[in-house]
Amino acid sequence: MYTIIELQTNNGVTVPVTPVTKSTIEEARQEYHLKASYAAISNVEIHTVILVNAEGQNAEKVICYKHTPAQL
Repeated sequence: MYTIIELQTNNGVTVPVTPVTKSTIEEARQEYHLKASYAAISNVEIHTVILVNAEGQNAEKVICYKHTPAQL
């Protein structure tokens, strides 16, 4: 089992989006990249996407986009 976690931070407040679970690594990677593509162009100041295994220990993939007010 794999979980994709999404965090959105605006004005110093971080809100987790409902995590998504997938049974295979291929499906999890697909979901991770889909969420990362939205994060790349979002209006969220700090938009993070994380892919972890069932033990939640080692993140396989992490990406964080920081959008400055000038970019928004």
